[in-house]
Amino acid sequence: MTEFNISKLYVQEFMAGLRLELRKFRDDTSAGLSVEFVYLFPMLIWAYIGMFAFFHAFRAEGLNLRASYALADFVTRQTEPLSDRHLNGMQDVFDFIVGNEYNNWIRLTSVQWDDDDDEYDVVWSEATKGNTTWTTDALNTNKRDELPVMAKGDYAIIVETSSNYFPAFSTPYFGIDLQRVTFQNFIFTTNRQNGRVCWETRCNN
Repeated sequence: MTEFNISKLYVQEFMAGLRLELRKFRDDTSAGLSVEFVYLFPMLIWAYIGMFAFFHAFRAEGLNLRASYALADFVTRQTEPLSDRHLNGMQDVFDFIVGNEYNNWIRLTSVQWDDDDDEYDVVWSEATKGNTTWTTDALNTNKRDELPVMAKGDYAIIVETSSNYFPAFSTPYFGIDLQRVTFQNFIFTTNRQNGRVCWETRCNN
């Protein structure tokens, strides 16, 4: 028998023995429950915390969107001029729904399409917590692509909300390192009643 054939025989015997041991391991039902528990329990906890953190983030995003549409629906039903009292009340409602008061803000803007200048004219714009308001130039420069096509003289209301979200159980030590997220919503709508949404004495023409 040549040296090559002897080496081949050894390899075949080794593979046969390995397959036999693997089959024994597969069919063996005896084990130490406490040992397996020690290995698997941390993995189960990690999986549970990870699922909770991710689903909690999606839930928070959904709450932010629903709260924003609730505010937009409120604005579209108004027949009386809006004021700081309305805006502050909307802020309180938004904070309550999203369950977080940290750095939340709201901005309402009334716009009208100017066919002659081919731009959206800002009739009025108000925001909570000292945030900036829109001017005609700023709105057309930064948000024109997000605004729908309007007919000459048409008006609309823009409801914007912003809220910071801090993920639950976020930690780099267990592979669940989620960063802070800012949920921002930009909703474009029209008044349902009389076509006029006023801010105190400022109204759509």
